[in-house]
Amino acid sequence: MVAKRKRPRYIWGIALLIALLGLTGCGDKGKGPPSPDVAAPRELTVQSPPGEVPQITEPKADAEALLSDLQSKIRSLSSYRATFEIVFTEGETTYGTIAFVRPDRLRMEMCMGKDERAKQYLYSDGLTLWQYLPFFKMASKVDLAALREEFPETIKELVEGQADIEGVLGKIDKGSIEYLGIEDLDGEEVYVFQGDVTQEEDAEVARVKAWVSGVDGLQRRIEAYSPDGELIYQQRLKDVTVNIEIPDEEFKFDVPEGTAIIDVTKEQREKLQGGIVEETIPESP
Repeated sequence: MVAKRKRPRYIWGIALLIALLGLTGCGDKGKGPPSPDVAAPRELTVQSPPGEVPQITEPKADAEALLSDLQSKIRSLSSYRATFEIVFTEGETTYGTIAFVRPDRLRMEMCMGKDERAKQYLYSDGLTLWQYLPFFKMASKVDLAALREEFPETIKELVEGQADIEGVLGKIDKGSIEYLGIEDLDGEEVYVFQGDVTQEEDAEVARVKAWVSGVDGLQRRIEAYSPDGELIYQQRLKDVTVNIEIPDEEFKFDVPEGTAIIDVTKEQREKLQGGIVEETIPESP
């Protein structure tokens, strides 16, 4: 397979899984400058009730006020379910599903291209965070219950970080954010922003463009660019449903017979003590 690439941190927390096998994503090749200009914003008002699209009164509206409104919508979400797709300019498409229930239930299934080795799963029932690679018959686990008393807030972030519910906008340098307007994306009105990525987030990605739902605040599309303005990857969140009931059984992982289990709780504790939250499983052979 191709060489491992530095993981982007905006792929709904799932890019950590890509690094396990040293695989890139896949899809159409091509590089280029940021997308063309979008339509001018329409007349709208910031601060809208839940379930309604916040709108702006001026073409050069206060982007921070709009972002605050969108982020408040994200914080009001109790759960969501969606499918996702990531297309790198160098490789194949990565696709999968995600289900998340606050504060600590998570399930992700993903595959990179047609490679059976690339099927990977992530589960959290609030007690244990599992990462499973069926091809290698290997799973890692983090005992969340054991760590919760020591790191209550960080443990919450550990699970929410995998779902990346706050989205890419929280990772853009606030001073560089530009509101570009409203677009129709697959029949849904979305707000379009772009801005520079804070250097501590990812040195490879310098600038991102994001299409964000005004109804729930979740990102629907992202384009990430290098310092040279070359497109690195695109990602899409589709079939989104929010504030739904998801059975607890979906988040439980039954370990298949013959699976090797690696307990990385100790290593995760050491990282948390150092203020670092990282992936939960070492690279696959």
